[in-house]
This record gives sequence, C-alpha cells and structure tokens, in this order.
Amino acid sequence: MSLTTQSFCLSPPEPVVNVIVTPWTADVAEFSSVSAFCSFSGSSLSFLWMKGSSEITTNDRIQLNRTDGGSYLTILSVTQYDQGTYTCQVSNPVSSKKDSMTLLVNYGPENTQLSVSPSKEHHEKGSDITLSCSSESRPPAEFTWFLNGDKMPHSDPELKLMKVQTNQSGNYTCRAFNHITKRDQKSQTRSPVHDVAAVYFFSLVT
Repeated sequence: MSLTTQSFCLSPPEPVVNVIVTPWTADVAEFSSVSAFCSFSGSSLSFLWMKGSSEITTNDRIQLNRTDGGSYLTILSVTQYDQGTYTCQVSNPVSSKKDSMTLLVNYGPENTQLSVSPSKEHHEKGSDITLSCSSESRPPAEFTWFLNGDKMPHSDPELKLMKVQTNQSGNYTCRAFNHITKRDQKSQTRSPVHDVAAVYFFSLVT
C-alpha cells in the first residue's frame, strides 16, 4: 500500500493599494445631490465610508454602491449638516489604506437678524445709533440697506447713523443675499426678493 501526500501553499492576500477618492464636486449648493467614487485594488477587500469618526450607513438620502473597482457614495438633497470630511477606508487581513475628501455646502441666508444699539424705539435728535445685521450663510451674505423702501448707499453688515436727524426716522431694512444659492424667500417687508430681510423702525424725540 502506497501513500501519496500533497502540500499546499496558500498565497496571502494582495496588499491594498491605490485607494483614491474622486469627488464629482466638493463644493455644492444646499439641496443638490453629490457623488464621490472610491477606487482601490487588492484582494479579499472590505471597505467602509466614514464622515469624521462615524461610519456612514445607507438611508433615504445616502446610497452606497459597490463596483468591481471601487465604491460610490451618493448623498441626495445635501444640507449644511452634510458638510465635513469623508473618508473611504479599504482593508484586508494584511493591510489597510484610506483616502479622504472635504465636502463644502453653500447655504443660506438663514436667521437674518437686525440688532440696534442703543436698543430702544425712540432716540433723541443728534444721538448716534448703530444697526447691525447678521445672517447664517455660506459664502457670507451680501448686505443691502433700505430706508422706507429706498436703497441706501451702504453694503456693510453694520450701519452707523451719526447725529441722527428727523428725516432719518422710518423703517430700516437689512437685506442679506447669497449669490450662489440665490434662495427665493420673502422679506418681512413682504416684497418678493431673493433674500431674507429684517426690519427696524425708530422715531426721533426732539
């Protein structure tokens, strides 16, 4: 009786190489959609997408699709809260590689507010008044000021009224505009403009 023996040599997995994240675009407007592709090579591969330190899972807005040469990440109707760093991590028993991209989301203007210093409805003639306009927006909002509906020659977020006179009484409107999103919102003055506005009224006491 003869015995036959065979030996097997198992090759280890090929190391992970060439992990590259390619965004279709890294700077998008809010409520649009964006995709990124993570390409990689090697054998016995597993992968995951991360946003910051949290693993990304699929839901109604987020899609993950595996192909032979990589993985697609698609985000539908992005919001400002999707902004951040996204990482594709690929690994197997012998190695691990990753690559990242940063997603920037243009949004706003939102929560436009007008503050007044000193804060009161009636001011003495000849006093100094500062009106300040703020808005949440990326890129930063462009500001326009109006007095009783008439545009003022001022575009800074802060409007200083020095030694005010009677003809400066009235409705002051601060309008914030984002030239990227061009969001269409009605102002508090109820005029159909592409912005958010805040209104302040004061009268003078002589």
